[in-house]
Amino acid sequence: MEKTNSYKQIIKATGIFGGVQVFNILLTIIRSKVVAVLLGTAGVGLMGMFSATTSLIASISNLGIGFSAVRTVSEAAATDNRSLISRTIITLRRWAVLTGLGGALITLVLAPQLSAWTFGNDTYTWAFVWLSATLFFQALTSGELALLQGMRRLQHLAKANVMGSVCGLLVSLPLYYWLGVEGIVPALIATAAITLLLAWLFSRNIPYQREPYTYRESLRNGVDMVKLGSVVMITGFAASGIMYLIRTYIGRTGGLEEVGLYAAAWAILNGYVDMIFTAMGTDYFPRLSAVHSDNKVMNRLVNEQAEIALLILGPILILMLPTLPLIIRILLTKEFLPVKDLIQWALIGMLFKAIAWSVAFTMLAKGDRKMFFISELSSNLFTLGATLLCYHYLGLEGIGIAFLLSYTLYTVLVLFIARNKYQFRLQAPLLRIFLVQLACTTAAFLVAWKLEPVYNYTLTPLVFLLAGAYSLRELNQRIQLSTLFEKIKSKFTG
Repeated sequence: MEKTNSYKQIIKATGIFGGVQVFNILLTIIRSKVVAVLLGTAGVGLMGMFSATTSLIASISNLGIGFSAVRTVSEAAATDNRSLISRTIITLRRWAVLTGLGGALITLVLAPQLSAWTFGNDTYTWAFVWLSATLFFQALTSGELALLQGMRRLQHLAKANVMGSVCGLLVSLPLYYWLGVEGIVPALIATAAITLLLAWLFSRNIPYQREPYTYRESLRNGVDMVKLGSVVMITGFAASGIMYLIRTYIGRTGGLEEVGLYAAAWAILNGYVDMIFTAMGTDYFPRLSAVHSDNKVMNRLVNEQAEIALLILGPILILMLPTLPLIIRILLTKEFLPVKDLIQWALIGMLFKAIAWSVAFTMLAKGDRKMFFISELSSNLFTLGATLLCYHYLGLEGIGIAFLLSYTLYTVLVLFIARNKYQFRLQAPLLRIFLVQLACTTAAFLVAWKLEPVYNYTLTPLVFLLAGAYSLRELNQRIQLSTLFEKIKSKFTG
């Protein structure tokens, strides 16, 4: 019964936040279209430069607290100690204020330099002065959302995300229509403020005691949270640096056109396929953090999470393989069709990522900063070397092959670390599911890669049906799909 409930929780969280991700993607598409009409290409570019610059500052000044705080809060919540939970909430909020003020101050002081570095002149100095407020709002919002996630208030977290996106769009579009390009800065500030307000409205219902607790104590007790967040921040910067080097190399070797193709491929992989991991991770990380002291329970949760990830991901990847040309034409244009082979190779790598992603969270849940840093740095360096080498000899398709090789090696690495440090073991059901989905996905890949297009629409559907039937059978054994469907039906029929 405990395992069944655990599987159901994974499916529930994935459904909730998968829906949030899809909704946000649709809003992004609508926003992009409307903004393009109201502001033109120059306005869109200006808004993008403002957002990119402030996001970079925020990623530094926030010290990764928006991620690491989830572990701290969930660990405290698992104790049911009201005093500890209260102190944790106060600590998080005080650190959020501190980092928010730091980000705002950096932006305020460096406003002239930011304008010069970003645009080559001081024309937008006052724009960055005003945008410093968004750094403060975003830091507070990040803290409140981390609180909701750590306390596993999933419904409230989902509502805060969706309502924040909708209200931000409804407020910003009239400003763009009324003020044109001059409305970009007010719109960014208003969106950040509204998002914070909504996050606070949902998190304020979390009960805690206002007990005597000095600022010095809260700052000192938040040091471990900041240390873990800083490591996550540094590894994120390293990954961004690797991506920058790869794009630079592609630009110098193949030209800007191939850089554009590479960026488009990554947009599809990160924006649409990675959406599954984002949805799952929202509840997975706090659940894992809450039991990090019990290796046996952690082992079970990791295997369960990886099983569900593979059962959901496998059929989706198989369906994408033959339809990639259509997907690319819908999301982009036919000029981007050369990235098809790159994406196809990378889709196989996503199966390895499902396991590596599930296992790598053990290091974060344990707060093992050293091993997390070593594993991520090693993976990034291998990715850089493999990508440059494969691109040099195989072109764009080689980047997809490098992705597959990198995640294969990364999977072996994190499994080795988790086995030796936390006594983690891959259980037989997970291994069986992985091999079946890998075999089906590889078969669909070979059909799409080597055979004539007509076989894509004859043989691949058979592989998809096989993988889909297998996934449904395995899911039914874990969560009784018929019961789940009956509950869903009853909600709609009343």
